[in-house]
Amino acid sequence: MRTEWFALSLKSGKLKIATPPRAARSKHWIERDIENIIALNPEFLGVEDHQPLRLRGERTTVSSPDQAYIDELGRAVVVEAKRIRAGLPALAQGLAYADHWRLLPAGEIDKGLCCLADKRLRAERFGKTLDELRQWADAKGHRRANAGEILRLGNDVVRRLKTKTLAKGVTDIRSYSRACCGADRLPFVGAPARVLVVAPDFTDECIEIAEGLIERRVAVELLKVEILKSRDGVYIGRTWIQRDEYAEPTWRLLRRLWSSSSEIREQFLLNGWADALNSKSFSLSAKDVVDARLWFNASDRKVDVWTVVPNGWYSSDRSRRKELRRMFLAAMPRNLERTEMYEVGAWVGWEFDLPDRRGEAEHCIRELAGAVLNVLVTRAPSARA
Repeated sequence: MRTEWFALSLKSGKLKIATPPRAARSKHWIERDIENIIALNPEFLGVEDHQPLRLRGERTTVSSPDQAYIDELGRAVVVEAKRIRAGLPALAQGLAYADHWRLLPAGEIDKGLCCLADKRLRAERFGKTLDELRQWADAKGHRRANAGEILRLGNDVVRRLKTKTLAKGVTDIRSYSRACCGADRLPFVGAPARVLVVAPDFTDECIEIAEGLIERRVAVELLKVEILKSRDGVYIGRTWIQRDEYAEPTWRLLRRLWSSSSEIREQFLLNGWADALNSKSFSLSAKDVVDARLWFNASDRKVDVWTVVPNGWYSSDRSRRKELRRMFLAAMPRNLERTEMYEVGAWVGWEFDLPDRRGEAEHCIRELAGAVLNVLVTRAPSARA
């Protein structure tokens, strides 16, 4: 496990990759401090392109996570922060919040969106966040800001973050959905949420249970945070204790495909990880013939894509099945610059290195979706159509 280090800018609250000096010593922090850091640096958790729903653990009338975000497809992200070594109760708490918030309760979400959509309230919230963070990081060097300074600080943060709440008219979940996809409802509301537990350390039991959940495709992540202080500033260390290397990159790939291809949006259904033929990849099924599928997964290093003529199709007519496979192979993506199709048994696939060939991988999946529709769907056995 590798620790990544960042220096905290006291001017903007932004984190920048940097190595702490040897003389740096551990600095005390509580949940509020790490919540402030995350609120000002969503890229620390990989949610910089998400819509914030709840920041800095504001008190509400219902049970709520410390931080919450949503992507443009409707998948929620919940964050549970602990200032002490986190055990099973912290993990259970994060999972419980995820189960409640994945349905996007309008009462809580609309309240958060409405607040963040208001220009002055948004500036005040981010300005107070930065002011609190400055006081914690260097109380002697920074006096508490007045109301005018709070607004100026907050507006500077908002310009830097370019948060989606700046979209005109986004005041509730319905208007957010319309802004993202032109519909009253986001397409994947209710999808399993991403759960992040942030703490200075974790018990062995917590790590073991998280590992078991990840093996079963539950999007749980344990993030260890260390904070050091030296004469020249504050440094934040990030170590991923448990994390599925495929989960978030695959979701990011799906989001790009969904936004860029009307054919995928309109003609396919998402199976997600729930696919008995290939449990470590997402699969998409054609709406009219759900056996007609394509599979893909992604890590930070590569994208893999597969498909196959469904097992059992024309099994009693070998020549017809062979002809269907020949036609399907003829329709495969061919105009790829640096990738050749390979075959493993009945399966065909492609592999793309990232980040250089991201666009080629997405083009391949879009072309493959067309082949599934044009060949498999139109020639499916009538009993399955």
